[in-house]
Amino acid sequence: MSSVRMDKWLWAARFFKTRALAGRACELGRVMSNGLRAVATPESAHHLGATNSSRRKPEERRPSTKPATAPDLWFRCKPAREVRAGDRLRVENEGGAYEIEVLEVSAVRGPAVVAQTLYHESDASREARLKLAEERKAMREFALLPDRRPSKRDRRRIIRFRSSG
Repeated sequence: MSSVRMDKWLWAARFFKTRALAGRACELGRVMSNGLRAVATPESAHHLGATNSSRRKPEERRPSTKPATAPDLWFRCKPAREVRAGDRLRVENEGGAYEIEVLEVSAVRGPAVVAQTLYHESDASREARLKLAEERKAMREFALLPDRRPSKRDRRRIIRFRSSG
């Protein structure tokens, strides 16, 4: 198998519990793909919104002030986008933000040990995620706990407040 749908791969790699959640994350822009360095070519320049100056004669062309390589370009994914080995992905879920490289594709959800072999997380991503988790854990110490459980009246107000949002 050379490629598989994005939502199916995210589900198989255990980033989301269901394919529906994986598809919803793609639609909300929480999954970005292929942060490959791109070299500006006349074909890609038009796609990136540049003027069509490549049709001018060589002596009429303006000198370019941009570097030969653009910064990392990340594109929003649709759930039906095909994932292939070698793709770079940025995935945000309740566990944090992951920057990964796809090593293998799979359409079957297996054990967590097998799912972890499908991708490789970058060291910077892992360090940032662990740092954020430590900060969240430290902030729990300072969170004020309520003196008592909410009463029935309080609970109804909470439900009304949450549903009005």
